[in-house]
Amino acid sequence: MLSPLTRSLIKIFAYGFFRINSGFLVFLFGMLISYCFFMNTVGDVKLIPPEQLTYYHFIIVINFISSPLVTLIVGLAWLIYAVKSWIYVTKQLSAPGNQFLFYSITSLSKIKVLKSWFLTQSVIFAPLIFYWIFAFAFGIAFHHYFIPFLILLYLLLLTLVSAVIYNLSINSLQNEHARSYLINLVRDFRKPYYTLFIYQIADKMKIGFILVKIISYLIIAVSISSFAEPYSDLRVAGLVMLAIITGHSFMIYQHHRFDETRLSFLRNLPFKRYRLFFNQTLVYLWLILPEIVWLFSKFNFFMSIIALFLGISTALLFRSILYWTGLRMNRYLPLVFLLFILEFYTVMFKLSVPLLIFNFVLSWIIFLKKYYNSNVTIS
Repeated sequence: MLSPLTRSLIKIFAYGFFRINSGFLVFLFGMLISYCFFMNTVGDVKLIPPEQLTYYHFIIVINFISSPLVTLIVGLAWLIYAVKSWIYVTKQLSAPGNQFLFYSITSLSKIKVLKSWFLTQSVIFAPLIFYWIFAFAFGIAFHHYFIPFLILLYLLLLTLVSAVIYNLSINSLQNEHARSYLINLVRDFRKPYYTLFIYQIADKMKIGFILVKIISYLIIAVSISSFAEPYSDLRVAGLVMLAIITGHSFMIYQHHRFDETRLSFLRNLPFKRYRLFFNQTLVYLWLILPEIVWLFSKFNFFMSIIALFLGISTALLFRSILYWTGLRMNRYLPLVFLLFILEFYTVMFKLSVPLLIFNFVLSWIIFLKKYYNSNVTIS
């Protein structure tokens, strides 16, 4: 029996999330079902035994439970879905019509509140849970057990982290105007423009940043284990950095949101655009500093430099498309996932150097065209 709080949270946030994203979810579900049941293999389908035809029809699901690389890609897609739900719920928490929840939630024990948020996020994750059940059934049929178990742990971790984020968000409403200890500590320090977002992370976004770093560690572990000789192949270094930057797409979005909502007055100051563009590069170098140290410790200098420039150029491209899409997450996340897939195959074809040049040039062109004419619409 669900508690009154849980029923209220599900009705307000879970059902609201599905109403906003129903078209996108129906499209993805229809595309997956169509692919599984109506895909034909190359060549004459009559030559394929019936028992193998089922295998080919469900090749995506089978790869999901047997290939670490495909699991990584799907895991990133699930993370993007989770981030989208975090942004929606935290935005709705601050809406005037939902302020009554603050008094209801803070009067209950933390365990009960976390349980309610956990169940609410489980409803939001219903499409992912159904897909996991579907994949788990295939895992039993084809004797793949380890990866489905890891996927279940990953799904539980995302759900628990979501519950913690929501609980912290609603508890922070009463203190949002209070000066934090960190601000008092660094108030006399010099603060170059590119460091402002770093302070914002340390002050207001610690949980999200820690989660992103956990995802980075998982990306590195899964990517390296997918190749026989990972540290001698430039493609591995490039793919790892590409996946790491995609995992940081949430922080890139928050960086743009911070600039647009808190620092928009900077457009009236006489800063050169090349300097502002270079400041973005410094921000992303700081964000992935632990990953950079790992990269140079495992790969030779030449491969590390190319992979690093590929990662930074991809981060700049992700940031630049936000000047085009605005703060509309429903446009930004699909573009990020599409770019990840395209760049993934480009790196696999050993075109990392042309790709990083293309990313730098395209991101610079978009930045020049859109910086003073950006779309700041919030989804």
